[in-house]
Amino acid sequence: MTKESLTGSTMVPYKFYIGKKGCCSMILFTIVILTFVLYVTYFQRPPTDELLRMNSKIFQSQESDSIDYLSKIKKFKSSKRKSDNNSELKDSDGIKSVRTAEESKGQESSESGRSDLSKQQSRGRDTWQTFLKANNYVSIGEIYNSCEKSKRLLIGHVLLLPDPKYGGVMARTHMNFSTEYNVTGGEFYIDVKYNDKDLYDNHWELCELAQDDEDEEDQRLVACPLAKGPHSFVQDRNIPYYLPKGKYETNVWITDQTEEVFLCGRCVFVL
Repeated sequence: MTKESLTGSTMVPYKFYIGKKGCCSMILFTIVILTFVLYVTYFQRPPTDELLRMNSKIFQSQESDSIDYLSKIKKFKSSKRKSDNNSELKDSDGIKSVRTAEESKGQESSESGRSDLSKQQSRGRDTWQTFLKANNYVSIGEIYNSCEKSKRLLIGHVLLLPDPKYGGVMARTHMNFSTEYNVTGGEFYIDVKYNDKDLYDNHWELCELAQDDEDEEDQRLVACPLAKGPHSFVQDRNIPYYLPKGKYETNVWITDQTEEVFLCGRCVFVL
């Protein structure tokens, strides 16, 4: 073999031959590498213990204030509300809401009434904190009987727990509340943000949320119709692996047949 045989003149067909045979393999290898990088960057989650640690303070660090539910309801409503015997009010954010004359009169509460409410709020929060600490639970959300911060009572928590069935983590909702009347209808509203940007919002008729499959019926947040009296709900929901890493915020509120909010929740967690 001469020195010239080792030069570029003989290497060109050799390179061309390797290029043809290895082209598909190189493309496939590149796709695999890119897929792996994409998975590690956006989808590979930390271990369960680390996820629980990451979320142990995330909800408390977020501003838990009144939810701007009125604008969402207004967005979804296409029909005009009747106001024959109603008085029209404006909330602090300037959004109009409808209240009956009787409800408007009830808003003129006395100092003693506000004091009693404050005691109820404090007592309810202390009870739930005792429950969380006793079980070493990580709370990622709270549920109230109203979306209005000044008069709402804490009636539940959303917990982040290891998922024994699917692995990873799941959300468990605990609620204890009472209704003074039968809830025979209403609407379920949801608003989801991902990394502080709007991701999804929708609403459904409350009593139409029941699943056709009996095995899936427990996916409803509350049953409908809802009888007058005390209620207690515990619901588990898996957090799918296909969700990308990041911060998730979910606001949910439920209205009754008179369009009054009777359940209002907020959940914040990171993956």
